[in-house]
Amino acid sequence: MLDAEPSVLHKIQQWVFSLSSTNFRPFRHTATVISLGFITTVCDIYAKAKKAHDNSTVLLEKEKKSKKSSRTKELERILGDHQKQLKTLTELMESTYDR
Repeated sequence: MLDAEPSVLHKIQQWVFSLSSTNFRPFRHTATVISLGFITTVCDIYAKAKKAHDNSTVLLEKEKKSKKSSRTKELERILGDHQKQLKTLTELMESTYDR
C-alpha cells in the first residue's frame, strides 16, 4: 500500500500532525495515540522484514557455497525485494519522525 498510494499516507500524516498541535486537549491525545500506534506498527513490520532479509542472506550464502546453485537467482531476487522493503520502511520512518 505504501508504494501504491503514498498520497494516502501523506494525507493521514498531515491530519495527525495538525491534530497534535491544536489547543483542544482530546485531539492532541488522539493524535498522540494514532502516532504511537503507527510508529509501533511500522517498527514491527521493519523487524519482520529485517529478519526475513537476514534469513534470505544466510540462505543465499549457503546456496552459493553449495555445488547445486539452481536457486541462487531466485534467492537473489528475494533478497533484492527484502532490501527494497527495508529501504522503503527506513525512508518512511525518517521522513515521518526525523523532522
